Amino acid sequence: MLGRYVTRPGRLEAFGLVAGGDARLDGHTASRPCVESIRTARRVGPSGQIVFDLVAEIIQERHVRASVQAPAFTCTGGATSSKPPAAKSTGTWSTTAGSHATVFLPWRTAANG
Repeated sequence: MLGRYVTRPGRLEAFGLVAGGDARLDGHTASRPCVESIRTARRVGPSGQIVFDLVAEIIQERHVRASVQAPAFTCTGGATSSKPPAAKSTGTWSTTAGSHATVFLPWRTAANG
């Protein structure tokens, strides 16, 4: 279910992912996105209560072809997404394969858009 949600057109980029034939790949290739793990995380909430969040890791590999200047290599990118209990929205920390930037992107759950 999470895999279908993040791979819908218009959502891939928010999760640091690309579609197979994406022009931004510049002739390189990318693996299919993979939900690497879904787990709970325990933390202390703002009022001192124990809170359990849901954390998911979504990854994708980009395979860069060899060139005259460099050998072929693979880089990994994707997102770590966190959902607090009963939250209407959640946030995603996203690093695009090949990028050095990490950003926080809010997104909505499937239930509310």
